[in-house]
Amino acid sequence: MRITRQTPTELVVADSSMWLSAIFAAAACMPAGIAISEHKPNGFYAAAILLFFAVVWMRKTQFTFDARQHTARWTARKIFKVQSGSIPFDDVRDIIMDTMSSDKGTTMYRLSIVTSQGSVQMEAAYNGGRDHHVKIREAIFAFLHPDAPVATNRPTASGIPDDSMIGSLLAQGRKIDAIRLLRSTENLTLTEATQRVEAMDVERRTGGARR
Repeated sequence: MRITRQTPTELVVADSSMWLSAIFAAAACMPAGIAISEHKPNGFYAAAILLFFAVVWMRKTQFTFDARQHTARWTARKIFKVQSGSIPFDDVRDIIMDTMSSDKGTTMYRLSIVTSQGSVQMEAAYNGGRDHHVKIREAIFAFLHPDAPVATNRPTASGIPDDSMIGSLLAQGRKIDAIRLLRSTENLTLTEATQRVEAMDVERRTGGARR
């Protein structure tokens, strides 16, 4: 997944595995050519398997965040299937990083937009690169909330998030993220992290009212 275009009024994020599909399709040419030139039918079976994988990986998703219309338009393309839709900015509840473990034990990531109607996957498949996904997620949030302070979701040098990081998340209405950040860096239960974030949110709001 990468940002393919970014202007003050538009942010386009796309994910494509077409390159992988092209590799499988090109690889299928070799056994097919051998089968034809040397009259070895088994080569067609190998070519068919490679072409199958080429078809499976023909996937592409694109999300266009339009600041003028305050809407995110998306399309998801697979072989013989195209889905599309739109999401008002106000209906974006969160952007989460789904995770799964690969066969080698490494963690893979995928971004999804959470709305009141459910979630919409932004990527066709899980991929590595946590920092890369975090940067894209932050870029989307910064575009959706340009007037809010930017929160990086990264801990301080001591490994514990400071009040400004939590405050930035709360200012963006990302209370769930604030709770997750506390739990990921401190040994807190869900109840303890929720209570602390709620107390900080109350203090932030009442402190702003006094000023």
